[in-house]
Amino acid sequence: MTIIRQLLIILSVLMVTVGVYAQDNPAPTAFVLQMGADGIPLIGETTLPGPSLTVDWNPQDNNSYARVGDFGILRFAPIGSPEGVYTFAPYFEGFTAPSRQENRLFVDEAKWSPNGQQLVFRISSGNEQGNDGVWYWQPAQETVTDPSYHLLRDCPPGCGLVNSRDTSEWKSLSMDWSPDNVAVLVHLYLPEEDRNAIGLVFASRDPESPQADIQPPTYRYEYGSWANDGQQLIVSGYDAFDNAVFGFLNRDGSNPQVSMANSIGLAYVRNAVQNPTTGEIIMLGSTVGNTGAVALYKSDGTALTPLIGTTAPDYVEWSPNRDAVLVRAGAEAYIATVSGAIYDITGIVNNNPMVSWVEAGFPANTIPQTLPQPVAVQETATPITITVPTDNTTPAPDGTLFVPQTQFAPGQLLEVVVGSVAIYTEPIIGAEVVADIPQGEALVLIGGPLTDGVTVWWRVQTLDFIGWAEEAINGVAQFAP
Repeated sequence: MTIIRQLLIILSVLMVTVGVYAQDNPAPTAFVLQMGADGIPLIGETTLPGPSLTVDWNPQDNNSYARVGDFGILRFAPIGSPEGVYTFAPYFEGFTAPSRQENRLFVDEAKWSPNGQQLVFRISSGNEQGNDGVWYWQPAQETVTDPSYHLLRDCPPGCGLVNSRDTSEWKSLSMDWSPDNVAVLVHLYLPEEDRNAIGLVFASRDPESPQADIQPPTYRYEYGSWANDGQQLIVSGYDAFDNAVFGFLNRDGSNPQVSMANSIGLAYVRNAVQNPTTGEIIMLGSTVGNTGAVALYKSDGTALTPLIGTTAPDYVEWSPNRDAVLVRAGAEAYIATVSGAIYDITGIVNNNPMVSWVEAGFPANTIPQTLPQPVAVQETATPITITVPTDNTTPAPDGTLFVPQTQFAPGQLLEVVVGSVAIYTEPIIGAEVVADIPQGEALVLIGGPLTDGVTVWWRVQTLDFIGWAEEAINGVAQFAP
């Protein structure tokens, strides 16, 4: 496993960013997404009351929202109420900030609960006053500490405000409510371990037991989402041992049921969710590691879409019914559906950071936009073998080089399963041998496949060598996942 991990490090750089999309350009408009009854996405542009960094639409009322103004001030419109500035703890009536840099209570994100009655928001000011982290608001005001509570206190270097810790530092990155409105899954960054993790906090109003003073249950998986029953989590990405995995985990951290990504032919998986109808896990995956473009996959390794864009995502948001996903990578923006269609919306949203799904319908002032046609997918020719007399790159008479029959795909991480595999300088029997790779060593398929009508060749890379290898000899595969 050490060799495999070393090879992955050579091919990729560990991603440690999760959360809301880039907030550098406040805008007075936002784009909203919705799945139509025919399974085709809808997109519209809506006007906001002012320049904003993020906005979250209430899942029960399309005219209720929580938005963060350009200086990081939280403004929200609860169901049946007009927009107002959030003035509850840790804020106060009249709180203002002359700039983003001077806002010591800068809000990074806000999320409504599924029932539309509660709100969590995340302060990310970077100051040392202990207010950074996740806060909870609910409308009841029955005790002196109502209606807001600090659920999770970020713990920067030198943090002395949080007790019972199993790691000395963490920073909250994003938040997701449980389906039953009682718990919040928080994506975390652990600086000392240089990795992402997930933590769990509860929407509690108990002032005698402040959660913010205790580290939440923390699980070493890069990504997490709620299972349909709200009692389990769907985890994905690198685990505590740097294996790319996906599967289920009880929300108390018990009974992990996870599978290795390479068991289904993938080098990396992320942002896994549970299909609400079938109960199956659906996820983004790559055959080349965490720096490559991704496609949608089922848990058995079946690809649902071709590659989405050209590079690895830096923001992913699933639709409420898990039937489509928004994927952003730099300036690129796409909607991919589980039915296999990919829509390039880059030109519509024009790098606006506020593009999100709505559940209760488009807001009243939304102007529908024309969705482009699905990205055209080039049909793959029926695999056949052709006889190539010399260099295995001679095209057929019509100019097409057909791909031979094979069980593998470019980008796969495999392991030598025979005594040794010879690597050649060229895909020709009798070419110079570069090296003999022993059983158990890892290799990556970086080119091919090619065929001479008998042998299927792959260009492979190990920690030390690059060359061509035969997929099988006398019908026996030389490497496998």
